[in-house]
Amino acid sequence: MTPVLLFFVFVSAAAVAHFAMMLRLRGAGEPVRYYRAFWQYEAYYRRYAQLAPERGWGLWPYYSSWALVGMAAVLIPFVSKAVNDGPQKLDLTRGGGLLAWAGFIALLVALAYVSRGWAREE
Repeated sequence: MTPVLLFFVFVSAAAVAHFAMMLRLRGAGEPVRYYRAFWQYEAYYRRYAQLAPERGWGLWPYYSSWALVGMAAVLIPFVSKAVNDGPQKLDLTRGGGLLAWAGFIALLVALAYVSRGWAREE
């Protein structure tokens, strides 16, 4: 499989897991709004993880959504290179560039985890 195809497979599978969580929350009477900012979805994800054990829901959507989005994020440079076939100053598809990109994604995930307490609940 090409990296571009893998990217879309990961994003599609993550969307299935995401909407499985949102529909279960909505069915449980939780107020769910679609098209929200990242930190608001993260609050929904935490709420799902809290309710899942007591409601008998599986945690597969929670974990698989995070994992699949992370794997798709690592493939973004390959998608960018496929879409833009012009010369790039920094090739993020091999060697140190790919490691730098993976490190950047890891940093963003760490910052999102640390900043989750700053998000305001509505």
